[in-house]
Amino acid sequence: MPKSDPPPPDPNNVLVLIVVAIAKELAAIKALMTNYQVIGVHKDPNVYGVGYLNDPAGKLAPRAVLVCQSQMGNNNAATTATDAMRSFPKIEHVIMCGIAGGCPNPADPAEHVRLGDIVYSSDAGIIEYDFVKEDAEERKTRSTPQKPSARMLGVVGGIMANEMLGERPWQSEIKVITAKASAFARPSEETDVLHDAAGKVIVHPAGTERDGIPRVHGGAIGTADTLQKNPGTRDKLRDDFRVKAIEMEAGGVQNSAWAHDRSVMIVRGICDYCDPQKNDIWQMYAAAVAAAFTKVLIMEMPSEWFPAT
Repeated sequence: MPKSDPPPPDPNNVLVLIVVAIAKELAAIKALMTNYQVIGVHKDPNVYGVGYLNDPAGKLAPRAVLVCQSQMGNNNAATTATDAMRSFPKIEHVIMCGIAGGCPNPADPAEHVRLGDIVYSSDAGIIEYDFVKEDAEERKTRSTPQKPSARMLGVVGGIMANEMLGERPWQSEIKVITAKASAFARPSEETDVLHDAAGKVIVHPAGTERDGIPRVHGGAIGTADTLQKNPGTRDKLRDDFRVKAIEMEAGGVQNSAWAHDRSVMIVRGICDYCDPQKNDIWQMYAAAVAAAFTKVLIMEMPSEWFPAT
C-alpha cells in the first residue's frame, strides 16, 4: 500500500520558525513544504503557514515548521518574530531566510562572493551598521557582532564538513523548487557582471567559476534599514567586519530570538552586489538557494531536538 501523508502538524507543537521578508522568499519555502496550511492567531497580526519538510531519503520523520512573512526592515522582522514566539511558545529555533546583496572580494578568490551563492551567519556575527557614532570628522559603526546560537553553528559546522566530502544536499532541493516554478531557475552566468567602484566592468578572479553550483560562505552579515547601493560602504564592511552579505532584517530577528532565549541562524542567497547596477535578475534563484539550504539546516538538526508530541 502507498504510504499515506502524515496529518497536518499541530502548530502549537512546532519547534522551528522560518521568517521571510518578501513573497519570492515565501514562495521558495512553500515549494519545499507538504501539508501546507495557512493559519492565524487571535490578536496576532501575522499570517502563518504551517506544514512539513520531508527527508528525501525517507530516513527521518517529517519535521513541522512555521513560516511567516515579516515585510522588509529590521523593526518589522523583530515584531514578527516576537509575535510568533508569543503565539507559539514551543518555538525553539528561529531562521531568517531570504535574499541579500553580496560583498565580492576580487583580490581574494577564496573569499569572493558571487551571485547565486549562499551565505550563513558565522561566528563573525550580525553587524548593525546603522548603529553609529557620527561627528564632524567621521561616522563610525558602534555595533558589536551578535553571534548566532552555538547550537545552530554546530549544525552548520557538520553540514560544511559533509560538503568537504562532496555532499551538497541543497542542490537536489534547489531542483525541487525549480521544478515547482521555472522562474526560480538559475540565470545565465553572463548576467553575473561585476563592476568596480567607478562602475567599470571587471572580470571575476580565476578559480571562482561556479558551473551552476552555488558556493556556501560563512561570514558576518551586515544589516540596516537601508537599501544598500554604495560599493564603498559594501567594501568597508567587508574589510572591517568580514561581512559577506548585506540585508535589512537579520538584526531584528537576531535580537528578538536572543531576547527570548531561542536558537537563531540567518541564511541568505546572493542576488546583487550592492552597487548602482543592482537589479532583480537573480532574486528568484537567490531565494531558492536560501530556502534549499534552510531546509538542509533543519533536516540536519539532531533528532533529539524534535521530541515526539
